[in-house]
Amino acid sequence: MLSGPFSIPEKTQRAMFLFHGYGASGDDLMGIVPILSKTFKNMAFFAPNAPKKPPFSGYEWFSLDDFTSPNAVSLTYLDQLVKRAQTSCELARSYIEHIQKSYQLSSKDIILAGFSQGGLIAQYTALTHSEPFQAVLSLSSVPLVFDKTLSAEHIKQHLPILLTHGANDTVIPPLALQLSTRELAKAKQYPAPHLIPDLDHGINDVCLEQIIHFLKTIS
Repeated sequence: MLSGPFSIPEKTQRAMFLFHGYGASGDDLMGIVPILSKTFKNMAFFAPNAPKKPPFSGYEWFSLDDFTSPNAVSLTYLDQLVKRAQTSCELARSYIEHIQKSYQLSSKDIILAGFSQGGLIAQYTALTHSEPFQAVLSLSSVPLVFDKTLSAEHIKQHLPILLTHGANDTVIPPLALQLSTRELAKAKQYPAPHLIPDLDHGINDVCLEQIIHFLKTIS
């Protein structure tokens, strides 16, 4: 079972699961919780640590030892990453279902959010789940592609999806935002994409404003 930091209000009506990036941990994404919880007061936040450790520090959802910026927009390489992510997605699914039962939440009370490789985990887990979640937030994400490993026919849900990406991202190039939007359309998913000016590989105040606005529109 996955584990990691969490923040739980007195009355939990919804929950957001935060999937961190490569070499990071759940604690890294918990930094945005105080801002989001001011607006969404009855939302609990769970930030599990990925199950594996890369060679240096932190955690990883799947190996990125062979990652390069050009690979980040290569359909062949991204298909390999989808295959590598499958085990972690099943662990994420089990963790989410455990929390749902513990707090008596329906899938429609659940939001999946992920940064970088965690964005792929959030998208894959949500779109292949047996019941629809409320939404997916995918921030500076490794694109989820529909090729040999995962086809559009495997997608079970149609969900509100927010995509944000830094215009100055030097890790996953901004072109990944266009690729993500195009790939999701293959599965009849029509995300809200936002290219954030003057942002590298990260989350800033503009991203948080987009998240808050997006969640208010679907509430």
